[in-house]
Amino acid sequence: MTIKKYYEDEFLSSCTSKITAILQNEPGGIVCESTVAFAEGGGQEGDAGVIIRENGEEIPFTYTSKFGGRRLIGGEFDGICVESDVLHHLEASDLTKFQVGEIVKIKINITRRAKLSCYHGALHLALMGLERSRPLIADKIYGCKISEDGARLDFRVDDKFSAQELEDAMKIANDYIKQELKIETFPSQSEPEALFWECDGRKMACGGTHFKNTKFFGEIIVKRKNIGKGADRMKIEIINMPNLIGFYHDENSQNSGEICAKSSENGEKFYSQNSKNNESNNKTNKQIRAKSNDFVKNNDEICKINGKKFSQICLQGGEIFPKVGKEICAKNSKQICFKNRTTNAKFYKTSSNQNIKICEKSAKTDEIYSQNKAKFYIQSSKENR
Repeated sequence: MTIKKYYEDEFLSSCTSKITAILQNEPGGIVCESTVAFAEGGGQEGDAGVIIRENGEEIPFTYTSKFGGRRLIGGEFDGICVESDVLHHLEASDLTKFQVGEIVKIKINITRRAKLSCYHGALHLALMGLERSRPLIADKIYGCKISEDGARLDFRVDDKFSAQELEDAMKIANDYIKQELKIETFPSQSEPEALFWECDGRKMACGGTHFKNTKFFGEIIVKRKNIGKGADRMKIEIINMPNLIGFYHDENSQNSGEICAKSSENGEKFYSQNSKNNESNNKTNKQIRAKSNDFVKNNDEICKINGKKFSQICLQGGEIFPKVGKEICAKNSKQICFKNRTTNAKFYKTSSNQNIKICEKSAKTDEIYSQNKAKFYIQSSKENR
């Protein structure tokens, strides 16, 4: 059985371990005594990363999955596999580089892990929102998929989800985020690898990786997809997902307990600063869009007024001077068009200058954010060393 260190510390990004088996079949890969790489389960995709050899060579692993072990039957954890090994999937050409008994370092892609954890937690909140209109809907789940790009739940239902139900579920889920509710994960009393997830009094079986507060999920968009008769799918997307990699730490950090607390503190600070800069940039972008809309609106009004004047002149010229009406109309048309272009050019120049100033302000904000981000990584690296 592989020791799954992500159950001990979800934010540990690397660990040193010994290879216990090399599988040549499809999929091929290596098994180690312990790992930080989450193995696919509960709908959440497995981690990816690199296996680092003692000579410094980094060999990528593309996925992780469970094999062997014991499958639970009945109850809340029906179908869950425990006490399994974890297979790190490698290219066949790389398998020959390793030997059983070799000491290696396993390092995960923390950007991928953070997105998976974020989507997993957000999917729980969307389900909780849907349960307000359909209290027993969780019993109808028969499929789940959580990836870096989104998450979904499949239900066995005869009545499709209405637009109102999905809108209500989305509002409730985002309200949970705004409330910054605490999230807890803990093992069951009888099975250490069978875990619960709990938030706002709602507890459900879940062995995935998670953040400890709802505030880290950005903004949730809830949609549905028709997947045939007797079934329906709820899927979610996250917009404005914060950068959460500051929560993760390497195994070479000093004291495990202290560094976990420090990593969490640094992650909170990085998240807070990132959120402030995002809010500032969003405000600036709204101002730019407002200026652009004003330009379009004013331009439309100028065209409308000049168009009306042009029609009146043409009509007057045609009635009073039938023979030369077309000449008058053409002459006046040129004058009006010239005047219109001049007016638009002046307005565009003024609007452009305003937009340039706003964009310069936004660029300075981005520069400040980049400097703060660099300072954070330098400070975090010094603490890890």
